[in-house]
Amino acid sequence: MRQLILAALLATASPAWADDAPEHKLSEWQQKKCATFTQAYTAALEQLGTDGLSPEFLASQQAFMDSQCMDRKTLCPAEGKELDIANIVSLEMIHLGASGTFLPYDCR
Repeated sequence: MRQLILAALLATASPAWADDAPEHKLSEWQQKKCATFTQAYTAALEQLGTDGLSPEFLASQQAFMDSQCMDRKTLCPAEGKELDIANIVSLEMIHLGASGTFLPYDCR
């Protein structure tokens, strides 16, 4: 009986790496938008540096990229270097043809 229960448990168990797999495969367009965002953000950081950027801004941007640009926990880059970086990234995304709703920025 124990062997039957163990066999049933093993048959329904998912591998340890299954939790790390994305829930769905991104479309080619989603992948392109995320790659462009990541490249533009990285280039802006290299150009302007990180001095003056809040930990919240840096963490938010990293979380967005880590989620394959799917988790839009928005923040408002209202001034200074955060606004400069958001503007650079936004212009790159507009040039690509992505809408502003893709971006993880929202100032209301």
